[in-house]
Amino acid sequence: MVVMKRFPILLLAALPIAASDVKVSTAEEQAVRKLVADYAEAVNSRDSARIAELFAADGDYQTPQGAVSNGRTAIQQDQAKAYSTVMQSAAASFEIKRVRFLSRDIALVDTVFERIGVLDPDGRPVPGRRRALATFILKKERQWKIASYRNVVPVAFVPGGPTIFSDPGMTPGQGVDRKK
Repeated sequence: MVVMKRFPILLLAALPIAASDVKVSTAEEQAVRKLVADYAEAVNSRDSARIAELFAADGDYQTPQGAVSNGRTAIQQDQAKAYSTVMQSAAASFEIKRVRFLSRDIALVDTVFERIGVLDPDGRPVPGRRRALATFILKKERQWKIASYRNVVPVAFVPGGPTIFSDPGMTPGQGVDRKK
């Protein structure tokens, strides 16, 4: 019984350490930002092999509809299918809002993502979409890779409350190269 009483106290004592951001070098943050830029380039090139290569071997990709691709092979196959059909002329922009290091080897990247040029299954254009991305990036064997990619559809929020979209200077379509 004594152990049970002490365990919650030890857990509570560890919370401030676990919840605080870890300080890393500028070079590490730049490496994480470069990975996101490389991902954006691969997406806009519709290069499914390059996209998959940027993921950890056991990485996962979740669509806004909830479909999940687990592992590089599935990610490459699912992306290739999308780029040969509904996203054949799509373009995307990524704006990093925050890079938070949870440990020296794990970063959470909050991004505003916008995609245009998507088609519905019947080939008709779909309005551009703006979403929040939560991407966990993992450093393994001295390389940063995407461990988990979460494409999130925004839901209604309290009017006037702060959101990842609070930047008043951003408008839909900003940052997307429509010529690709």
